[in-house]
Amino acid sequence: MAIVPPTPSTEQLAEWQALVERVRQGDRSQVVAWDEVAAARTIASYRVLVTQLVHRRLRGAAHGLLTYWVLEPERIVVLLDLTWAG
Repeated sequence: MAIVPPTPSTEQLAEWQALVERVRQGDRSQVVAWDEVAAARTIASYRVLVTQLVHRRLRGAAHGLLTYWVLEPERIVVLLDLTWAG
């Protein structure tokens, strides 16, 4: 079954862009690093950061859709949103 991601509102997109810009500038106050135990299983070429809201939602995750932003020069992936399937 295909999952169609919701279209973010103009306000949500602006919030994500502002967050990503703060992360680019080194402000990590609104994100947490991905669980080091899970990351230790494989060698990741990107550092993964997740917003605190998404981190709480992922704790009991089954199937869903993640919205993320890749910061190529910094080799960082920021997980922005989680939508449950079904």
